[in-house]
Amino acid sequence: MTVTAPQPPDPDYVGSVLNEQGYPFHYAVLRDAMRTESSPFSPWLFAVSELPVAVNGKHSRIDFVLRHKGDVAFIVAECKRVNPAFTDWCFFRAPFVRRNDHQPQFWIEQWRRDPPVYQAVMEGVPKGSAKGAYHLGLSIKGKLRGDKSGGDPKDAIENTFTQVMLHVSGFAKLLSQQPGLVPYGGLQQRLIIPVVFTTAQLWTSDVDLSSADLQSGHVDPSKIKLVARPWIAYQYHTSQGIRPMETLVGTNDLTVYLVQQVIRTISLS
Repeated sequence: MTVTAPQPPDPDYVGSVLNEQGYPFHYAVLRDAMRTESSPFSPWLFAVSELPVAVNGKHSRIDFVLRHKGDVAFIVAECKRVNPAFTDWCFFRAPFVRRNDHQPQFWIEQWRRDPPVYQAVMEGVPKGSAKGAYHLGLSIKGKLRGDKSGGDPKDAIENTFTQVMLHVSGFAKLLSQQPGLVPYGGLQQRLIIPVVFTTAQLWTSDVDLSSADLQSGHVDPSKIKLVARPWIAYQYHTSQGIRPMETLVGTNDLTVYLVQQVIRTISLS
């Protein structure tokens, strides 16, 4: 009986599926991050890749985690290879976020453990002026043909930011569940910084959205001047459904609650 050797699938097809899934982009970004480890200008070290986390029944894996050389922070990284038909991501500023928001800040998640009972707490801490940050994003259809990756490409920005904040929450929960990851006796707090790396072209506009006509609801397109950006800071309003733990905020001010428990700054490159 003659046994016919199995024939491998078409490499071109395998490559197209592999690229569509985004794994090559993920590891190319990680390789680039690791190249900077020896630089005196980079405080970051590669820790792990594909780290499983879970929050409120939602399970996922962090693409990779970088650890600060001074053990003061972690970067939780999400790599997003976008649908080729929607490669332009356009970002805008919200003219109003909260009352008396004269000096908006970047808000970063901080995990800390307080003695003597070492109860884990999550809170937002301000880290610099956010006057240059953006609040709204649109995935714009271009002329190229798309593929089947990533669900509805029009929701790619929201889904990507939700994913990376789920990872931040899951990582914070992991720190609480595995006390040895932050040894007692040292600094009992860590910043957890969400960063998204994407193949999208980033564009920003400073158009005043509140200038829209009240009858039509439209803003004048001639006022939309788009500028290409290598990276942006995005102020994301995080759903309570992906928060790692409930924390009581000692305030009766809704605007304080918004920044302490909701707004988190995501770096997008």
